Amino acid sequence: MNTPAAQPSVVHQLSEMAAAMREMAGVESTETRNVGDTIDEAGALSSILGEIHQAQDILYEQACLTPQHGLERVLGSLARLRSAAARPGQFFSSSAEELGTAGKFDRVLVSRIQGSMWIPHTLHLVSEAISAALRNYLSDLEIPLSASPLEADVVRRRIPMLVSDAGTETRTYRPLIRLSRTTSYVVAPVVVDGTVVALLHADTNISGRVLTPADRDIVRLFADGLGPVYERMVLTERLREQRDRLGMVFSATEAMIDDVHGGPLTLDAPIGMLPPVAVDPSRERGSTGGSSEVPVAGRPERQLTPREVDVVELLSKGASNAEIAAQLTVSESTVKSHVKHIFRKLGATNRASAIARYGKMKRSMGRTL
Repeated sequence: MNTPAAQPSVVHQLSEMAAAMREMAGVESTETRNVGDTIDEAGALSSILGEIHQAQDILYEQACLTPQHGLERVLGSLARLRSAAARPGQFFSSSAEELGTAGKFDRVLVSRIQGSMWIPHTLHLVSEAISAALRNYLSDLEIPLSASPLEADVVRRRIPMLVSDAGTETRTYRPLIRLSRTTSYVVAPVVVDGTVVALLHADTNISGRVLTPADRDIVRLFADGLGPVYERMVLTERLREQRDRLGMVFSATEAMIDDVHGGPLTLDAPIGMLPPVAVDPSRERGSTGGSSEVPVAGRPERQLTPREVDVVELLSKGASNAEIAAQLTVSESTVKSHVKHIFRKLGATNRASAIARYGKMKRSMGRTL
């Protein structure tokens, strides 16, 4: 049995296997060797096995990028975005990260479309090592669609595009392409109710993976699913705002009802009106002599409702909204509404100012009584 004679055959077979796997994975060999060369066989085997493992890893990653696996990841990302109670700003940040994960992209840029402007909003990168200059450039950037015909075409036609050679594509926004050193990218529109509200850009600039039509389809699928999610988020935000406004109206109404139950019903003059002026009888008779009485401002209690007087008195004692609510057996929101009305009637901007004005009015009325 001639073992040394068999070893070159093993090296040769493994070398051929490694070459085939490299070709499938699109990786070039790092070494050039001939079968007949006198080499360290152990070192050769170690090198060949390393190349085989490298090719296996690349082939596995490529398998994970098949349409079936990509679809599963996109659906999972959209499901997470739907379940997250995000506000608009957070939503775009989360969307960029989710697209990067779903499509195995190195960089994802989410931009708003406002009128004829393309405005970068969120940049997601798998590595922050080269992000500083790009982030600074994008921070205040507003790009006219007229300066980027390719993106303008995407917005107008509402279709995704794969730019295989960004270096020679003249319809792109050249300053951004040069600064970001983009070689290829995918762009797709996010459409809500027939209007493009955002653009998604994605590339593999860091890893160098070649983008294919499958990547374009992944971004398109994500963008198509993102539109309804964004629309739902905006509608939810509007409903939240309407609910808050209605809450303020109900609080004001509750305060008015409390005022009715908090004191005797009177027919006081409307706020801002002075008491009736006493007329000199001689003026009634047409006399030119004499004069009418000068109207005197009423007590502060006449400007405030009975319940508001209770509130401002407690404010003067340093009571908090919660303490006032407990003492008057009303809700804290009702107290806040009372305080707001007191500020307006006394011309105050804060508690200290309101207390000072109220005290000054009481002292002034005490001297005139």
